[in-house]
Amino acid sequence: MEEEKIKPTKKGGKNMTIISVAIVAILAVIFFLIKSAKDEFDSIDMDMTSDNLVENVESLGQDEKDAEENIEEFDISAKPFEFSIKEIRVKKGDKVRINLSIESGIHDWVIDDFSSATSQLSAGQSGFVEFIADKTGVFEYYCSVGNHRQLGMVGKLIVEE
Repeated sequence: MEEEKIKPTKKGGKNMTIISVAIVAILAVIFFLIKSAKDEFDSIDMDMTSDNLVENVESLGQDEKDAEENIEEFDISAKPFEFSIKEIRVKKGDKVRINLSIESGIHDWVIDDFSSATSQLSAGQSGFVEFIADKTGVFEYYCSVGNHRQLGMVGKLIVEE
């Protein structure tokens, strides 16, 4: 009787080769995509040297400083039937900022001719309003709460050439 020799089979040999080739192909595609993205990112002109950053930050600060220099700012406090400042003088074209703080009661600051007003505020609160004085003349500002205006809670904004 002849002995049969059992030959080992290479089951899945072809499958392993296909899987290996697929993995290599996928890795190659991933490498290509990453390299393309890196090249595209590197081509963006990003001048982020420390000298340039300092220069940009300094120029931003200067812009804010210039804007602040162009504002005519007034701190006004309010208490029943009285503003602390009765007359304000500015030049035509000035940006005006009114900082209103409330000592007691509820008040606001309104100027109809420039369509500007703070919100109504209570004791201890503060707010502000900004507007451009774009016309010359004498304009009344007032508190619009209740009858405060009628009781004398008014002032004058004088805009000169």
